[in-house]
Amino acid sequence: MLTASRYPITVVDVGARYGIHPSFSGINTQLNYFAFEPDPEEASRLAGKYQNAPWYKVFPLAVGESDGEVTLRILKHHGQSTILTPNQDSAWFGSTRRGDGDIEREERVRMTTLDRWCAENEVTPDFLKIDTEGFDFFVLRGAAAALSSSVLAVRCEVLFHDVFHGARLFDDIFRLMREHGFCMANLAYDGKGAHQSFFCPGDRWGLLTGCEAVFIKNPASLSSMEAVALAKYCIFCLRNDLPDLAFKVISDNQSLWANVRSTLEDDSLFRYLDFLYQHAINKLKYIPGTGFQQAVESYTRFFGKEYSDLHRFYESSHLNP
Repeated sequence: MLTASRYPITVVDVGARYGIHPSFSGINTQLNYFAFEPDPEEASRLAGKYQNAPWYKVFPLAVGESDGEVTLRILKHHGQSTILTPNQDSAWFGSTRRGDGDIEREERVRMTTLDRWCAENEVTPDFLKIDTEGFDFFVLRGAAAALSSSVLAVRCEVLFHDVFHGARLFDDIFRLMREHGFCMANLAYDGKGAHQSFFCPGDRWGLLTGCEAVFIKNPASLSSMEAVALAKYCIFCLRNDLPDLAFKVISDNQSLWANVRSTLEDDSLFRYLDFLYQHAINKLKYIPGTGFQQAVESYTRFFGKEYSDLHRFYESSHLNP
């Protein structure tokens, strides 16, 4: 159950097959989630799955850098369906996922640009999640206005090999994001690549063909942000393995942080940020060193109240609902 807020978090998900992305699941403040899924069957399934979630809206549209119609190829592995053509000789479809790239059927679908759709529907996205099987670069090219204005962070798929014919690879996406004032925070990669034979001892093997990349607005530009945007930025950091950056951002922007507190202190957006910050502190508790105590002191300084230590953490209806 999402808690009402005057400042909802707005997510646009392009390539929404299977549902809300884990990095946005479980948010406990008001969320507006706009999901684009070009496969009409999957879009219909998602509409049914989330029929009792008014905050989740699904649109049976492809998104790219132009308007018009395109062909969507539904592959044997539906999660890898694409507007492009799978490269059956690639390390991915030729070895690790042999057969998954076979085309089951094709659909003609309507495509729009993210900037056009946002302008027509008066939507201002805070975060983008893009997973379009090799088409992500073109989605981002059609979102130039959003990237240069409201978007604070992006999770998108990046490719390092020619898994799909015509796909643009990591270096193109990296340059595009830098041009719009973003830097790369991390890669969602665990070392298990596209295996090339059975001989895979240990925890790491194969070729890195693709993974998710996390891009955030360059922290150096945050001083010109509004208070609400800074709070959302820190929430994203705390949910995406960047707690150290959340601390630094607050610490380096104290005058702006004062505006965050005065503007949001009675709002669920701020309470959710408080929740995430205290949970991050709790993870430091039994790690050797002085980090836990420093984090507790920072909490008192940043939030103006005492950290809920020991049993108070687990007995709190706010922290352990």
